[in-house]
Amino acid sequence: ETWLTEAEYEPKGQNVSILESHKEYNRMEIKCQAGTGEAYLEAPLFYYPGYTAYDRNNEKVFFKIMRGSNNRIKVLLPDRYEGTICIRFIEPFSWRIGESISLIGMASILFIKLKKLIQNKCKGILVREE
Repeated sequence: ETWLTEAEYEPKGQNVSILESHKEYNRMEIKCQAGTGEAYLEAPLFYYPGYTAYDRNNEKVFFKIMRGSNNRIKVLLPDRYEGTICIRFIEPFSWRIGESISLIGMASILFIKLKKLIQNKCKGILVREE
């Protein structure tokens, strides 16, 4: 049996000082300062495609994400980076297409069932009149 310690819920890293962090569901903000050389941080979120990391003050600055230890999100930081990193999941467009197909399929099934129900009720009325 494996027990998680409270430290495993906090971000950690190499050559980086983590000043503050806030996690809400599958989103996280981490305020940090990186040193010179190779620096990264690992967020207590499980990695899977669709996560993105960017600078909160400049949403055009993105950071490379990869699998870290224990399949956590690992964010590579540039030299002497100082700021707040936002990590969040962005659903792929293909998910929206799949949701649309599912909705159309469910609506079609409902329409067919209602149509058959109405036809059966009409048949019952016609049989009684004879």
